Amino acid sequence: MREQIHTVPRWCGGPAWYGCIYIEDEEYTDQPGFCGLLVAHTLLFMSFKHQHIEYPCALVTWFPEIGALPCPDVGMWMVKPDVDNEGSHILNIIHVDSILHGTPHPSSLDSFRAYYINKHADHHSHEIAF
Repeated sequence: MREQIHTVPRWCGGPAWYGCIYIEDEEYTDQPGFCGLLVAHTLLFMSFKHQHIEYPCALVTWFPEIGALPCPDVGMWMVKPDVDNEGSHILNIIHVDSILHGTPHPSSLDSFRAYYINKHADHHSHEIAF
């Protein structure tokens, strides 16, 4: 299966559009649903070659979960931006094979201090982030 994940500094003459993604957490692959996932924002897609092998990658900023359980009021997980002591986003380069799925509404992670991961946003989110 293939899907498009948009990552552009200006979308159709408007604001930036950085795709939100679910990433399989290697540490917790045996955990069901959201417990085995990480949430990130894609800032840039790139690739590099090493010893004649091309590695497709993405530059991401992280959104770790808040708490060990979903919010009891709405039943959804909450995430927040991962920032350092100076308030700058934590960035990493990941291999695109670690991306499990894009998530809906990518501009929302630019607007607030914490976010609900809406498992009801689409069929795939419901199947993945329960």
